[in-house]
Amino acid sequence: FFFQAEDGIRDTSVTGVQTCALPISKAGPTPTVAGTTISYVLTLTNAGPGSAGGATFSDAAPTGLTGVSAVCQNAAGGVSGCVATVSGTNVITGTVGTFPSGGSVQVLITGTVPAAATGTLSNQATVSPPSGLTDPTPGNNTSATVTTTLTRTSDLAVDASAPAAVGSSGGLTYTVLVWNNGPSVTSAASVPVTLPAGFTVTGLTCTPTGTATCGTQSFTASSVNIITGTLTVDTTPANTTPDGTFVTYTLTGTAPVGGSLSLSAGVTAPGGVTDNDTSNNTSAAVTRVIDAVNDATVTLAAGAGGTVSVLGNDTVGGTTATTTNSTVTISNNGGITGLTVNASSQLVVPTTTPPGTYTVTYTLCDRNVTTACDAATAGVSVSAASPNLAVSVSGPANARPSTVASTNPPVAATDSFITYTLTVSATVASATGTTTVITTLPSGLSWSGSSAAGPGTWTRSEEHTSELQSPMYLVCRLLLEKK
Repeated sequence: FFFQAEDGIRDTSVTGVQTCALPISKAGPTPTVAGTTISYVLTLTNAGPGSAGGATFSDAAPTGLTGVSAVCQNAAGGVSGCVATVSGTNVITGTVGTFPSGGSVQVLITGTVPAAATGTLSNQATVSPPSGLTDPTPGNNTSATVTTTLTRTSDLAVDASAPAAVGSSGGLTYTVLVWNNGPSVTSAASVPVTLPAGFTVTGLTCTPTGTATCGTQSFTASSVNIITGTLTVDTTPANTTPDGTFVTYTLTGTAPVGGSLSLSAGVTAPGGVTDNDTSNNTSAAVTRVIDAVNDATVTLAAGAGGTVSVLGNDTVGGTTATTTNSTVTISNNGGITGLTVNASSQLVVPTTTPPGTYTVTYTLCDRNVTTACDAATAGVSVSAASPNLAVSVSGPANARPSTVASTNPPVAATDSFITYTLTVSATVASATGTTTVITTLPSGLSWSGSSAAGPGTWTRSEEHTSELQSPMYLVCRLLLEKK
């Protein structure tokens, strides 16, 4: 521009320079959590006196941020035409098309902090006047540095599982899953495990899934010690179970004889990490132990049959076994043909079972987990029958004496023998054992000849050695001796 001197002579030797003051400020969080979104706000102001249309700004986002975006907002004082773009290297640049004196505009920059980031983030922004304009105070064209301290917060979770039931002293495997719902990556979390009483540890292994890593684990027969490796954020943190990134601990061992087993597992964040949800930091698994106990021998009468109860001293999960929580099957009938199990889980001994002592092996299983079983024995004694015997004797009313004085043959042809018939009856239909028939000869008679019996079989001593049936006849031939 030109000005007129007092003497009226036009002076063109002095040219005016247009100026505008463009301060810029930047705001951001002091601390922020790794794995979360961070936001910065740039505020550009034209303090005049000239218009600054075409002013430019620039901001290099902190290294590592992902998903960076920038948008102009809150334009005031006639400001318009603000445009912001983000390059592939996360450098935000932009211009303000119309920027009158007294106007202002903000630029909102957002991005996600890496879940594994540590330390601090530092950032500042700059603004430059358009070509042909001068900022008389260029010192405020660069914002103060915003320094953000990174903290870590993780939602650690654990899930313990085991079979619902196991046989007495059987092998038992527990599975413990540990995962991280984020937002921050966590390492060296501790996994305390409380073992059930009587459980003996025989092995402990770790299997990583996704980008999670195993740390260190060790065990003794009665304890385990687990420290995780790196727990990166699970694929879908909103899920209540892990689906992509987790570690699996497999704990093997031997169950005790009986009872109800409860294993509890937990997960604890390491120092410097805040767990923002502790409701999923513990988990428990309960297992019923199936315990079948050998039963005392039960005596049944021959031919009567009967039932033998076996559940009275058996347990399922520490409580008495019943038909509701268990099943009974016969694994070895011990020689009892036709042995069955009734609806009350009793052994049913047939009436045809011969006398003797038998050892039956049965299997007790959990009703819901049919592979969780234990075996025990039950003794069955079938007693021998005691027959109710009766005997009668019949013979001739008259007999002729011998003509020979000796009681030993030769015997005269005219001599006759007396035949007595002893009839033995048994009121029990079937019995085994030895039956002895004793008879006293009348005075003057001597035994002669042999014995015969029917329909049973007798020995020469007249002892019954096979099954006695009714009726049974014993025929004795007796020689009448002359005195």
